[in-house]
Amino acid sequence: MPSEKQNTEIKIIFSGDHPRDFTFSKNGVEIKEISRIKIIIIHDEYIVIFVIKELIKEDVANYAITLKNESGSISPDSFSSFITGIPGPLEGPIKILDISEPLSKVLTRLI
Repeated sequence: MPSEKQNTEIKIIFSGDHPRDFTFSKNGVEIKEISRIKIIIIHDEYIVIFVIKELIKEDVANYAITLKNESGSISPDSFSSFITGIPGPLEGPIKILDISEPLSKVLTRLI
């Protein structure tokens, strides 16, 4: 699992006639390439690589790809991202769920 500020990539291998269009979405909203997000297409090897540079907490989401060509389109199962790192500040109310010698569980919201 990647940590904050690390780079990550997801490689998708496809088959069939060359798709003419690839669309990635994050939580149902289409993603456009920006300085941190790149989409690399290697048509000769039937590979699409989705790259996110310097992960931030806002990158945690459900992602999906749609492949389209003259025959139609397909949207395989989506994938989720998780990022490890130090949590941000807590916002109340805080509810203590369990306390034991090695571990304490609390329920709160991060801001």
